[in-house]
Amino acid sequence: IDDNYDIIHCRSYGAALVGMFLSKVKNKPFIFDMRGLLPEETVDVGKIGEKSYKFRLLKYIEKKLVTKSNAVIVVSNKFKDYVIKNYNINDDCYVIYNATDFSKFNIRNYAQKKHRVNLIYSGSLRVWHEPELVIEYYKILYDKFRDKIFLNFYTNDLILAKNLFKKHHLPEGSYKLESLPYDKVSSVYSDNDIAFCMIRKSASKEVCFPVKFSEYIASELFILSNKVGDIDEIIKKHGCGICFNDIYNVSDNVKVIEPIISGLLEKNKRFYDRSRIGYLDWNDQLEKVIRIYKKLKT
Repeated sequence: IDDNYDIIHCRSYGAALVGMFLSKVKNKPFIFDMRGLLPEETVDVGKIGEKSYKFRLLKYIEKKLVTKSNAVIVVSNKFKDYVIKNYNINDDCYVIYNATDFSKFNIRNYAQKKHRVNLIYSGSLRVWHEPELVIEYYKILYDKFRDKIFLNFYTNDLILAKNLFKKHHLPEGSYKLESLPYDKVSSVYSDNDIAFCMIRKSASKEVCFPVKFSEYIASELFILSNKVGDIDEIIKKHGCGICFNDIYNVSDNVKVIEPIISGLLEKNKRFYDRSRIGYLDWNDQLEKVIRIYKKLKT
């Protein structure tokens, strides 16, 4: 490896293991950019048990990587609280949100009167994204609003998604089911008004920060979410959506969503200005990364 570098920035656990070794050999500072809690995420996907030897081994590796690094980067303030509580580091732990480039996203059109409110789900059909729960919400809303609403459902798992829609007896003309290439995301999102960003709670998801949340903000969509990571604080501060205490209380939550849809049909207003949440713009977060680099280099 070329020695012409000053800092080893490692994203994820595997890279950090290499970085920890190089740091010791080359006497260079290294950053453990955690992104998530890998041991708990591995439990979430059913690969290991929470009480298994493999889980304990991963937690031991996590501890070594955190305590031996010169800086730790996490994706939410709740994640930082976790690191401080479990590994007793504070000054060397930094929050860098999973941001996006606002300049590449069009904002939703709020100037024209709406005849139909578009809702969007975008992502995989992993159980923690609660895709079937989203369809359940939409089914109840569709029974009330009929052709005044429409769901754009974007995923690569099209066959499974199609079966989910059939299970809930939604007519095909009430939704669109497609895969969405990444280069189309920035333009397609702005055709929508309300976005689903519900996450099943677990130890790993409690501290997460979905990048699609930042993409929805970049598009100025009204977001339906729950309390994971720092999402609840952002929604409360900026009025950019609704943060439900219990996403499984569907009937009561739908009653809260209905006035939002009715209001849009009466007057297509702008809910918020994304520039006020500019810290979810990658250019803002990049400045934080550069400051960390400068601190480690001095």
